[in-house]
Amino acid sequence: MDKQLEDLDENRKQFEQWALDAGLELNRNVYGYAYYSTNTAWRAWVASREVIIVDLPDEMTWREASEKGLQSAYTAGFTDAVLESRVAITSIGLTIGEKSDG
Repeated sequence: MDKQLEDLDENRKQFEQWALDAGLELNRNVYGYAYYSTNTAWRAWVASREVIIVDLPDEMTWREASEKGLQSAYTAGFTDAVLESRVAITSIGLTIGEKSDG
């Protein structure tokens, strides 16, 4: 499955759980959700997620870790955490901030 579709699926699952809890109908048609209120809520949900930008640190190189007196295992763990955070954040429809050059 395409990564964007997987992300949308996770985002939609979260929306639909919220919508059910809020008492909205989840019937769908070719245009989206059959009920105007649910379709509007979905569009607002997606739009609200698009404006949230999460800044994450860069992955750490072995050289950076060494300069800070850290072991290579720390570097690997730190980098894995950053990469897994990216996956988790984008899977719920949020955006990762762009890197800036200082």
